[in-house]
Amino acid sequence: MDAGDTISYVFTITNTGNVTLHDLVISDEVAGVQIFGGPIATLAPGDTDSTTISGLYSLSQADVDAGTFENMRPFPPRPE
Repeated sequence: MDAGDTISYVFTITNTGNVTLHDLVISDEVAGVQIFGGPIATLAPGDTDSTTISGLYSLSQADVDAGTFENMRPFPPRPE
């Protein structure tokens, strides 16, 4: 991989609870990650959405030099 190459994200969100969720959004604390789509208007218990939210990240020269890029988010997400 080279600096400027992009990593595409597809977010798969599943409601494992027992109440319907409304207006779900995804955010990312890593500088340079672009999030597209959303919010997910409604996600009923047991439902999964893998088409509404996606993302892109362009590798920096520092990422290439390090030989790695890692982007982890705690789950369950922290309240904003």
